[in-house]
Amino acid sequence: MATALLDQWLAAFGPIATSGQPPPVTADSEPATAFRRRCIMAAISAAISVGQEQTTTADHANRAALAKAVMDSPLSWVDAFASAAAAQGIDNNSLDQPIKDAIWQVWSTMAGAL
Repeated sequence: MATALLDQWLAAFGPIATSGQPPPVTADSEPATAFRRRCIMAAISAAISVGQEQTTTADHANRAALAKAVMDSPLSWVDAFASAAAAQGIDNNSLDQPIKDAIWQVWSTMAGAL
């Protein structure tokens, strides 16, 4: 579980180039890459579920608009969902369900339904 802010950044985006040091290699980025892929798949799954929810659900229009945006261009949302999950302490060591839960936790907020 990534609890320090820098650890959360590393979980979402991978290693940072450091001045005077060789650049990070691809293998160093693999956990973040896998995490980002898992986050976007969780977001796609959530989008499908939102599309099936009752129209009487609170803020459904906003939630459905986000679902459509995610389905239309999932890769545009990778940074947002990966960083939102990582900010909750989730990283690539997490099981799938906590990643899904983290995405659901921020769905309405990201949809602008505050």
